[in-house]
Amino acid sequence: MTVPALRTPIASLVLELEQAGALTATSLTLTDPDLPYDTYEALAHFFGRVNRASLFWIGDLLLFGERVYGESYAQAAEATGLAPQSLMNTVSVCKQVPKTRRRPNLSLSMHQEVAPLEPAEQKEWLKRAETEGWTRGQLRGELRAQRNGEPETCTCLSCGNLHRRG
Repeated sequence: MTVPALRTPIASLVLELEQAGALTATSLTLTDPDLPYDTYEALAHFFGRVNRASLFWIGDLLLFGERVYGESYAQAAEATGLAPQSLMNTVSVCKQVPKTRRRPNLSLSMHQEVAPLEPAEQKEWLKRAETEGWTRGQLRGELRAQRNGEPETCTCLSCGNLHRRG
């Protein structure tokens, strides 16, 4: 399979930045004070998307590699620079939460919290976490409270915000 050329303006810009040495594995150096704000904003959106998506991509890639090539985590760890245990966790989440159930605005760690649940529960909790804007800790707390039979938070009728019970 041939990887298609980057054609979108933001992808082209990222490629140009990388080729110019302004984008490396550890830094982004922007020096043009005339950089249009919409370009700045597009880069922020793009980098955020890549950040949220990259572990899912790695997990799905490794699932493919296991199935087709019998690749081991040691080989993948060397290629990705990630620890074998981290890769095992990532693959486990990707196996347990299929692509059709994943929420693009939630991190892999949020999906990890619901991975042990039944499919319908995964869908429900991911939707709630996204709708309510929960952090991983808030989702974990809500799941724990639900297991214990008492909601950890409630929605305030006056302001509409979530407040911790207690």
